[in-house]
Amino acid sequence: PPLPSMMQPPMKAIQVLFDDGLLARLDASEEVRRDGRSAVLRRAAEQFLHRMEQKSLDVQYRKAYEGVDVLGEEFSGWERQGAWPASCTEESPDGPPSTTPES
Repeated sequence: PPLPSMMQPPMKAIQVLFDDGLLARLDASEEVRRDGRSAVLRRAAEQFLHRMEQKSLDVQYRKAYEGVDVLGEEFSGWERQGAWPASCTEESPDGPPSTTPES
């Protein structure tokens, strides 16, 4: 259920353009009928930003540990077990690859 208006953070109205088909599909969803378009779109924006932050962290971790012998002599020969799969090293149009499961 939505928070009472006095408890909601200040919000700014924006204009977003959707084609008729996408808008009809959005409006047909139970979640939009229950919570409203704005609430659903805010959640979608939060999820998108979270995915982008996770992808950025993945890239930072990869760069930080790339070429570093973190296993040491004790685990010599196991280096490839922790290697990044090729599918995780290819960039996509949405930004850097993610190695974390989507939630």
